[in-house]
Amino acid sequence: MPAAAYGLATLDPLTLLLTSVVGEGVPDAAVPLLVHNEYAQDDFNKFADLAHRRRPVGRLSAATGGRLERSLRHRTILGPLGWGDELRAVFVGDGLGWGFACLHRGRADPAFSREDEHLLARLTAHVAHGLRTSLLLGGAAEQGASEAGPGLIELTAGLEVAAANDTGLAWLDQLVPAEGAGAGAGAGTLPPAIHAVLARLRVLDADPAAAPPPRLPVRARSGRWLVLHASHLHGPRKEGRTAVIIQPGRPLELAPLIAGAYGLSRRERDICLLVLHGRSTSEISARLHISANTVQEHLKSIFRKAGVTSRRELVGRVFLERSSSLRLEPSDHEPPPG
Repeated sequence: MPAAAYGLATLDPLTLLLTSVVGEGVPDAAVPLLVHNEYAQDDFNKFADLAHRRRPVGRLSAATGGRLERSLRHRTILGPLGWGDELRAVFVGDGLGWGFACLHRGRADPAFSREDEHLLARLTAHVAHGLRTSLLLGGAAEQGASEAGPGLIELTAGLEVAAANDTGLAWLDQLVPAEGAGAGAGAGTLPPAIHAVLARLRVLDADPAAAPPPRLPVRARSGRWLVLHASHLHGPRKEGRTAVIIQPGRPLELAPLIAGAYGLSRRERDICLLVLHGRSTSEISARLHISANTVQEHLKSIFRKAGVTSRRELVGRVFLERSSSLRLEPSDHEPPPG
């Protein structure tokens, strides 16, 4: 499927904030603009919209009725880059979005066809299955990473690093994609995940009731899980500055993500998290307004999907088993139907 440029990304399935990006032909300077458009501006074929469609795929030419200029993203970013039509897909599995793809045609190239859209749609569930499973496989964490504390990055209004502690710089380096990955991997640029959490902060500025908060679990190159937080700084000479806290992910923080990676349904994820908080069957029953028998049936399904046989094993899998990097062993999920 020919394209002038493309970007492939992983998503936090609970917030749809992007956690990493690879691609080709996407200038580093365009990444923060695209992220801001995605999370803070109204436009066509947003990932949150695509993720809830029966087929989570969309062509910009089709969505705009052939008038690409109707899209703010095209008028301000894609068009000035010399691009024409755009084909997007969210990789959805078990009702959650695990990643996305954006393909761009040149201005003089033909628009993407329905056949292109159908082909990409056929791949989405398979890619989602692979991304979900990869979270449970993991990689080796760096020696000594478990002893590292929170890192602090102070950013100017222009998104330049104004100050940082040593740990912050070390974690920041771990968030930069491998050399040659493209799509935001240029030297001196902020990792896409930081742009995503900053975009969430700007959304909250406009609507304090908006959810979720500017918090994002991200996997470092080493395989270790980190959690990013963003907040505004106040005080003398801090006008317009933002603090990004990067810290090792705690098992309880990452439990919702891991529960999703095991393919648990929404109700099963709710029950699983309550089990991890030490709630009894009767407490779960009262909290969720379901019978104790229903709780037990859900627990059987949870145990099967997680490859355990008891609550103790489930808790041990999330909290104890290789908890420094959360490299958990996946259960034998069947691949999605073709």
